[in-house]
Amino acid sequence: MKKYILVLLIFLSISLSAAPVSFSGGYSKVSLKEGRKTVNLTNNAMVSAEGMEITADEIVLAGDDYSQITCTGAITIKDEEKGLLIKTSNLYYDRVAECLIISSWCEVSDNINELEASSFSVVYDLKNEILSLEMSARLLMNTDSGILNARAEKITFNRSENTLVLAGNASVDWNNNNYSSALLSIDLDSEEIRLEGKIKGAVNG
Repeated sequence: MKKYILVLLIFLSISLSAAPVSFSGGYSKVSLKEGRKTVNLTNNAMVSAEGMEITADEIVLAGDDYSQITCTGAITIKDEEKGLLIKTSNLYYDRVAECLIISSWCEVSDNINELEASSFSVVYDLKNEILSLEMSARLLMNTDSGILNARAEKITFNRSENTLVLAGNASVDWNNNNYSSALLSIDLDSEEIRLEGKIKGAVNG
């Protein structure tokens, strides 16, 4: 009986915080000590917050109003409203800064923008909808002019402005044309491409 009361108290404290969070799991460990309040979830662990559903092998909620969420193992992040699906194995989510930080191999699917991307490091600014991929970053996107295939050390996709910025060994294959440079930026609405530093290209008609 005490276990169920404890879980209920934690659920209420989280629900009454600045932004509601709900969670579930096959096993949980809770600490209520002031300054070190944590909720550890394992065995089908799930957290729902800010329109996202996060599942992982292990999830830890900590910080003021449980604003820090750390996940490890087989992680899936779903945001149906924004059409995003992210898979990785190491995630830190700062709810106050509204930022997802991923420090492991990551695969991103964006159904709204018909985009698939991958890299070894990702930072997603939720407030400004800016997705930054680093280390062996690759992006495939379906556009009106065909599939855009982009590679770079860092790729930044601004979902709200519909722009791409590629930095470091940047290359793009698009509409039967190839472009490469140190820095490359694309306005996907106007299909304007800008290149800077060691520019190379091959244009077909």
